[in-house]
Amino acid sequence: MSLYYNKDHHRGQRPTLSIVEDEPATTHALREDVPRSARTTVRRRAGRAHYDTETIDAILDEGLVAHVAFTSGGQPYTIPMLYARGSEEVYLHGRSGDVRGPSDAELEATEVVAMEIVEASAKIRSGPPVDAAEDYKLPVWAGELPLRLTADRPKPDRRCTVSIPSYVKRYGRASR
Repeated sequence: MSLYYNKDHHRGQRPTLSIVEDEPATTHALREDVPRSARTTVRRRAGRAHYDTETIDAILDEGLVAHVAFTSGGQPYTIPMLYARGSEEVYLHGRSGDVRGPSDAELEATEVVAMEIVEASAKIRSGPPVDAAEDYKLPVWAGELPLRLTADRPKPDRRCTVSIPSYVKRYGRASR
């Protein structure tokens, strides 16, 4: 995993963070099949595993919230964060490519983190629940509750004279 943060994102600079891991990170870029490692190889129900870039990207593009886990001083933390996928990275908070540049005070208070997607796996299941026969004798409901996040049409600020960018116009599951 390569992580970088960017207090000078609007200037195009990308200082690198040093990350200590139990297993060395790979350094090659994501291509047709996502490289597998001990961290990302699906073991339980391995037949549901997907390692291809198209599947991984589709899942990331559909989501909005990532649960980012890390340790600091031996203490584990998990933080839910909004994210967006670039071509081969995931941006966490504060990406400013299409907004005004941050002020000095905002730069001091905010960091932009981009994680290059080097390893990934997806475990996908579809269809109805697969329960044991004895479970159906219990007074417990089983089934699916489909959830959907749908983007409506963009509503520009009335005072803004900039056209709606194409990536905003095509945002949402139905357009993919």
